[in-house]
Amino acid sequence: MKNGKKIFITIFICILCVPQMIWVLLFFASRNLYDSLYTGPNENRYAQALVFEDINDVGNVLSSYIDDHAPFRGVLISLCQKIETGSEKAYMTAVSFLSGSGNEGQTTVDISALESLGGISSSGAESPALQTEPQVFSEDEYELAESILPTCEEDGYERYICLETGDSYDKILPATGHSGMLVCISQSSYNTWGYEEYECSTCGKLYRLNIVPKLVNTDYLAPRTTGVATIVGRYNWLFYTGNDSLSYYKGTNLLNDEELASYALKLQKLKDLCDEHGIELCLMIIPNKEQVYSEYMPSYEVQTEYKRGEALTDYLRENTDAKVIYPLRELKAGDFYHQTYYKYDTHWNMWGSFIGTRLLNREIGSDRETGLDSIDLLNIPVTEMVSDKTDLILLGGLDLSAYHADIDYVVDYKPDIQFEAVSVSPTGRYISTANNNTHLVLIGDSFQTMMIPYMVKDYAYTTFIQRGRESECSEDILNADILVIEAVERYDSVAFFSMDGLIDMLEEDNG
Repeated sequence: MKNGKKIFITIFICILCVPQMIWVLLFFASRNLYDSLYTGPNENRYAQALVFEDINDVGNVLSSYIDDHAPFRGVLISLCQKIETGSEKAYMTAVSFLSGSGNEGQTTVDISALESLGGISSSGAESPALQTEPQVFSEDEYELAESILPTCEEDGYERYICLETGDSYDKILPATGHSGMLVCISQSSYNTWGYEEYECSTCGKLYRLNIVPKLVNTDYLAPRTTGVATIVGRYNWLFYTGNDSLSYYKGTNLLNDEELASYALKLQKLKDLCDEHGIELCLMIIPNKEQVYSEYMPSYEVQTEYKRGEALTDYLRENTDAKVIYPLRELKAGDFYHQTYYKYDTHWNMWGSFIGTRLLNREIGSDRETGLDSIDLLNIPVTEMVSDKTDLILLGGLDLSAYHADIDYVVDYKPDIQFEAVSVSPTGRYISTANNNTHLVLIGDSFQTMMIPYMVKDYAYTTFIQRGRESECSEDILNADILVIEAVERYDSVAFFSMDGLIDMLEEDNG
């Protein structure tokens, strides 16, 4: 019995001391190896520093510091991540095998939603009806004075003038529509749309016909959360559980009539104050990723398809004079061209932000000349880049190397417009050579970051303010031509709470 205790104590001491001894020896013997083992995986946070703010914080700081600087911490975390990822893959493989793939549907997407961004058409121009020609004079009394030939997408015309009276009329020459050769066929799958892509032999533009929406796997997939706040979805898609996101997805947190009325009252008050200051106000609520890519979510019970974000924005449009945007339909339809949200992050990507920015610009640019041209989303230059957005992998404690790199889609938008940053932190201020003299101020969260490369090219002056720092930027806000309040759906209540400070600021300026 005594020998057994001695052996146990010896083993226990070795477990405590030997790793630390090896750790110290590595520090002096091979600094490169030590540094690589010390760094370990990216945990999406900084290690605890040995800093004490007050005497009551000593215990917590020491405990966290020891944990964050434990010998071989990085190696152990990497091992745990590999085990976690392996178990997830085994689980998903087993579920896929057991459920099969017999239950399929198709995504319900309104492609015409893209028309709100500039008359987008996926199949070429349609031929309009001819205008009725006048019957007062015979054709001999009219002479062809001017003509413009039609193109694939735009009508032409012939203008005739009466030789006796000088009266004239136009004969519309309908757009010819695109005509070309087949260059690509995409089969509809769980990750891709089906379509035939053609290149027009006349103008060289691409267009698509015979569009088939993506397939949806409707087999039951048990909800599964891993790590801090990561939902493991279908086909390696990951989602975020933080900020009550699941309640927004399930439709269990709808606002009641009293809450809706209070939100509308506050927004209308802010709108009236902005009007007094000559500021155009717009509220933009960006859908949570789970709403846009619901086809990849596990099988949660959804109580209603008319969820909080859509119900709130509809109510505000009906009960206030403010411009309100909720681009759910457009972001779902925008996936027809490129993915609009990151697979391993909760944010929209550069393509999704471009879609959202276009819709925002259409709304707030309706009352002034901003040079916002219609854009053909299929033919605009887009560069595919490997994305480094992997927060949900890290939050889930998963092995980064086990996931294929995600792709971002960066639009080559208005390359002739030059811009420069006047300040970046804590407030981003930009000036550009855009052909207007408008000052736009956007107050929002992290989703605004991806909008900056596009918006700075549409407005001569732009200011981007992180919500909560409005008081530091009162001069920008009071001198704005356009004020946009942006919030991702799960932060809608925070956005309305922050309106109080803006109302006080504008009222105080009124004196």
